[in-house]
Amino acid sequence: MRVSPCACLVVCAFFGIGAASATATIVYSIEKQNDDLVTINTENGQVSVVASLGFNADNIDLTRVNGKLYGLDIHYPVSQTLYEINTTNGSVISSVSLNPAYPDIEALSHVGGQLVVGYHATFAAYSPHLTASIGDLALDGTIS
Repeated sequence: MRVSPCACLVVCAFFGIGAASATATIVYSIEKQNDDLVTINTENGQVSVVASLGFNADNIDLTRVNGKLYGLDIHYPVSQTLYEINTTNGSVISSVSLNPAYPDIEALSHVGGQLVVGYHATFAAYSPHLTASIGDLALDGTIS
């Protein structure tokens, strides 16, 4: 299957299969037109569809932590939802809405085994206990 590079999100989730092999890497992304979870072969660029996610994933960031794939779908102020996604069949294992919805969240990533969100510096004005650019995201949808 050939998918236009513009059809996949810029932010992908990387998962190294073997530390000694530079070619053994799986990259997960979303094919936005059909909301499909896809893998990208980093050696030859081949895109393979895993499965449909079953929800509108037009603004989702992915990251992989401790062998689990997470996606944060950001539709502020309407909704912000954290998903754990099955990498075999694309199904949602769990989901939680961020409550309250946080303004200016821009990205999902991780540091070590901890999910983190990046947000616009103005967010510090709403929550002074946070740094100006990053917050820890708990699996219950709270940010600290």
